[in-house]
Amino acid sequence: MIGKLRRQFMFSATIALLIVLITIIGIINGAMASVVGIGLNESLARIEGRQTTGHSLLSSKILPVVSPDARNYYIITLDAAYTVSDWDTHSVTTPTSDDIQALAASFRTHNPQMRTGQTVHMRVGSAQYAARLSASGTGYRLTILDYTEEFSWQVRLLWLSIGIGTLALLVFLAAISLLSRRAIEPTVRTMENQKRFITNASHELKTPVAIISADVEVLEAVNGENEWTESILNQSRRLNELISALVQLTKASEDERFTLSDVDCSSIAKDAADSYQPVIERRGKHLLGDIEPDIHAQAEPKALLEIVNILLDNASKYCDDDGVVTIALHRQGRRVQLVVANDYAAGEHVDYTRFFERFYRADESHNSSKEGFGIGLAMARELTRRMHGDISASWQQGRIAFTVTMR
Repeated sequence: MIGKLRRQFMFSATIALLIVLITIIGIINGAMASVVGIGLNESLARIEGRQTTGHSLLSSKILPVVSPDARNYYIITLDAAYTVSDWDTHSVTTPTSDDIQALAASFRTHNPQMRTGQTVHMRVGSAQYAARLSASGTGYRLTILDYTEEFSWQVRLLWLSIGIGTLALLVFLAAISLLSRRAIEPTVRTMENQKRFITNASHELKTPVAIISADVEVLEAVNGENEWTESILNQSRRLNELISALVQLTKASEDERFTLSDVDCSSIAKDAADSYQPVIERRGKHLLGDIEPDIHAQAEPKALLEIVNILLDNASKYCDDDGVVTIALHRQGRRVQLVVANDYAAGEHVDYTRFFERFYRADESHNSSKEGFGIGLAMARELTRRMHGDISASWQQGRIAFTVTMR
């Protein structure tokens, strides 16, 4: 239990830090991309001779100020059919006609509708460009700006932030692996004290309960049975059952590894159903079985039998009068599915997520005529988890079903 709790703590803390790091990296790189985009739009506007929006002040605070005259850019004149008719360049190297045609073709690929006023980002060879088309007389003017340097800043920032984030995560993992035991120590101490209290209290209570029962039996032998002695005996038996259930629940919660083996689930489910059929019929209900033969799974035989007994006992208690309890066992792909269901007309507005909490009962007044302490389903969940399975509850069309899934 301690190891499992420690792993859960480390996993939750690591996931939380990972979410924070991803968020920070995303914000930083998203902001950088936005700033670069603003700067590119301002530069394209200046090259086109239009008035800028004034956002360049923000980008200049973060990135080095690069005036259009210090950049490589190309102004390509297109006719009405979007064919290159002329071009002007401001570049360290003089582009060839093929280079201009390649730039124009790349723009058409990224902006097939040839929309004007839209900034398009494209990569040609090893260079990164921002381009924008504007109307000019009877044709168009295509302004292309080389921003390879700014793009390389973005890439370096991205890898740097990922590297720093990874390093921070590794340092955090090392630190939390060393400190996690200390962090969960109060919780572990509380759990250990709780288990010790339940165990000690159970042993201490058994003796007075046994003495009370024995004394009442003597009184009955001397004075005869009456409603008072019968009530005392019933409550003593009920208290003794509660003590035994608490001990079993404590043992089920202990971090003892089950030795899983190939188990004939069909045989166990059928034996449990046969043993519970008289009990269910005495309570005025009916049991129907749909158990597929020769179904095997990786499980622990005693634990599986206990789970089936708990579910059948629960179904027999809470099934509607003259209702039907069903037990079904089938293979669903690579998994084995056990379903115990019963009629339960009043279950539409019940919170089934709480059914596996310790001591939870749908009737929380604890004055219900139905027996039980709200421990069985919690124990079933513990046993199922230790077999690497899953258990759930659902309600549909007047019936409640408990489904156990195993490998």
